Amino acid sequence: MKTNIMIGMIFGVSVVVTILAMIFIEINDPMSKHNEPIISQNDLACFTRWKVDLNTSIDYKTLEEILRNEIAELGSVYDIPEREIKIENIGNNRVQITIEGLWPVNEPNIPDLRKSIASIDVVERIEDFVGGSVEGGCY
Repeated sequence: MKTNIMIGMIFGVSVVVTILAMIFIEINDPMSKHNEPIISQNDLACFTRWKVDLNTSIDYKTLEEILRNEIAELGSVYDIPEREIKIENIGNNRVQITIEGLWPVNEPNIPDLRKSIASIDVVERIEDFVGGSVEGGCY
């Protein structure tokens, strides 16, 4: 009789632990409720910044449109209209481009926006920052 009670208690505790583990995994799952991955490139509370040398003058609205098209080419999951793109003149055909989202460099299976920007006809080169090829952070 005591053995049956003990087995029942062990079974009950196992079931409770399993349910709690499933709840913990669901809460901390890196997937959203719509089964879409949470993508750092779409985290609009963060930004990535590049200093870019241009080989010709270009209207900043046109450059922004080109950048949005480059992002769209990376896949529809990255093409979000509310993403802010800021282009600032820093002199001598140089601009600072700030795009919402964290865009890592040389990460496997992650689109390289730096490479996409470098491929734009009006871009001569992208300058490196003191700490590396990209600057980023979150607000």
